[in-house]
Amino acid sequence: HWLACGWFLVGQLGGPLVAMLKELEGPSSRSWIGRDGIYYKPVVEQYVRSIYWSVAVMTSVAYGDIYPITIGEQVYALVSMICGTLLFAFFIMSVTAYTAALDVASTVFSYRRACIAQYLVDQHI
Repeated sequence: HWLACGWFLVGQLGGPLVAMLKELEGPSSRSWIGRDGIYYKPVVEQYVRSIYWSVAVMTSVAYGDIYPITIGEQVYALVSMICGTLLFAFFIMSVTAYTAALDVASTVFSYRRACIAQYLVDQHI
């Protein structure tokens, strides 16, 4: 959510807002918002497009239909991709560590079971 809101804000600051301040007609095509023509669309559509971009970038499946134009958008997209990559790496590391811990517990259980079985054999039980 926050990534999507930031993406829309960066698009606003890089294009349509600048165009409005310069008293130009309509949004500028200097940002993804102006280029995609969503400046005058309902807020729900703007939000869905922003969420779509953030999910696509964070999961590394970006299709290229929404892409950065201004340098601010490019920097924001780059930082978002790096954060997504680090988050993915942390997730994989956590799953690997959890799996390794399960394997250790299984090994300890098997060892204890073997010790008990040997004890029962030694005691003729």
